[in-house]
Amino acid sequence: EKSNWVLRAAEGHLLPVYEELHRQLVKREVRHADETTLQVLHDLEKDQIKSYMWRYRTGRDGGAPLVLYEYQPSGQAEHAEKFLEPYFRSLAYFVLIGFMCIDLPGPLQCCC
Repeated sequence: EKSNWVLRAAEGHLLPVYEELHRQLVKREVRHADETTLQVLHDLEKDQIKSYMWRYRTGRDGGAPLVLYEYQPSGQAEHAEKFLEPYFRSLAYFVLIGFMCIDLPGPLQCCC
């Protein structure tokens, strides 16, 4: 279809850039992960579905800042764990205290 040219261009040209930035991000000393909700229009005849956009960012470790986004259907911490493997041990994961503070093995948790 004509409308898919944007997706094909992104996959062919931008995905390798994203993957290289991802490799660089997981090697960094300080990383942060946070998710926020967004509404996705699933079907024109149905209600919108709540989904999540994860944001991964390097900290102030002296290097150029890197920020990557990842769409996921849920806000579960397993998405951050998978995205940041095998360097998950030094993740700073922010969770709202009023919501819940999850116990993750390895990463530093900052509840706010």
